[in-house]
Amino acid sequence: MNCEKFDFTRHAIEQMFTRVISIENVKTVVKHGKKIASYPDDRPYPSYLMLYIIN
Repeated sequence: MNCEKFDFTRHAIEQMFTRVISIENVKTVVKHGKKIASYPDDRPYPSYLMLYIIN
């Protein structure tokens, strides 16, 4: 059973569309990427900068 759940803000969806980034790419980066920076004070939720090379 796959228990992964992703909620995207309107801003995130707009940025993904503008940058031609698919939902599947986002899921891959979250699952396999390297966290290279943390932003615990971001609001409304903490955020991270992730790195993963997709061919």
